[in-house]
Amino acid sequence: MESLSKLTFLRIIMFYLICFVYYFIIFDGNSNLQRYFLFAAIAIFTVDQILLCAKDQEQWIHVVLTMDSLVAAGLGLVFPGTTGLYLTIFGIIGVTLFLAITDKQIIRRYVAFFLVIWAVIILYTYQATGKWQLAENVLNTGFVLFGSFVGSLIRKLMDARTTVNAQYEELNTSHAALKAAHDQLRLYSKQVEELTMIRERNHIAREIHDTVGHKITALLVQIQLAKEMMQLDLEKTKDVLRQCEQLTRETLQEIRLSVRTLHEDGEEQSMLQILRKLFQDYSKLTNLETTFEMDGDPASIPTTLQPTIIRIIQESLTNAKRHGQATQCSVMLNCQHENITVRIKDDGKGVPEVVPGFGLVNMRERILDHGGTLQFLSQADEGFEVIAEFPMKKLKWTAGVSQ
Repeated sequence: MESLSKLTFLRIIMFYLICFVYYFIIFDGNSNLQRYFLFAAIAIFTVDQILLCAKDQEQWIHVVLTMDSLVAAGLGLVFPGTTGLYLTIFGIIGVTLFLAITDKQIIRRYVAFFLVIWAVIILYTYQATGKWQLAENVLNTGFVLFGSFVGSLIRKLMDARTTVNAQYEELNTSHAALKAAHDQLRLYSKQVEELTMIRERNHIAREIHDTVGHKITALLVQIQLAKEMMQLDLEKTKDVLRQCEQLTRETLQEIRLSVRTLHEDGEEQSMLQILRKLFQDYSKLTNLETTFEMDGDPASIPTTLQPTIIRIIQESLTNAKRHGQATQCSVMLNCQHENITVRIKDDGKGVPEVVPGFGLVNMRERILDHGGTLQFLSQADEGFEVIAEFPMKKLKWTAGVSQ
């Protein structure tokens, strides 16, 4: 552990200072046993500090604590009456014990060992000196308790720092993952919008080909017929030219609407702005009076769904004028939490039975792509109504731990 390595320097200084005091006791007493034991204690303690600085210090911690405890106990027995010195060493050992060991059962064993050694040394000191030294024992045992408490606090502080660092790393990882997901989602959304625009342009291109192309073909046939009849029957030629003029006007209207739609796809406009301009332009070109009503917040409509809604309304207006000869049309947009509904109703001539043509089939395909439904309601002389409904996707989040 990093904290043990930092504590090693302090342990060495404290132990060498205590051994220095013991050396003066030996010098005064001139005891060979005490001298040899002191040198052996210095050697053992030095080796223990080297083990604490090793990379695999965790596997040596029990050996170090055991040897240190035995050395401290030996000093208390070999030097009776030096209560403050050997208990000071036990205080240093207590700091190391509570800093390095988290298993409470192992800690209890070391505490029991200390209490037994402490009691034995007290009795041995009394026999050797005739003194109990209660004050010194109580005071220095308090230092042992204080050292153990400090070791425990340092351990908790280190654990808290490790937890904070781990949570910080996890937070950074989550932030990076969230940012990557956000970028991916933004890219996906952009791709979906581009694909939607391409699909709509393809549809408009097909519609121009099938409607405008058909009318231009008919116009060419009529012009050729007029050229042939010009020398034979002038009145019939005029009728043919009037038909050509009508076909030309209708074709021009459809070209203008289609080209305007393609042009507006590249502009940054909201859906309501596009619809407003669509109603104004179409009314100006066809004299179709349009009423628009909306219920709810248009911001709740997904951006990928907005082009489809615009095309449905545009197709419905075209059909109302082209096939139903309608003069009025009402558009209702209902934005709710669970679904979005579009209703377009005109006052045209209607049909007894709805037979979807090219435009209505394409409209149904667009709606099905978004998981929606489409209805056509019509009766003879009662107009035509289109009802499109889109379900909103639901999300469910669960956070926290249930009790």
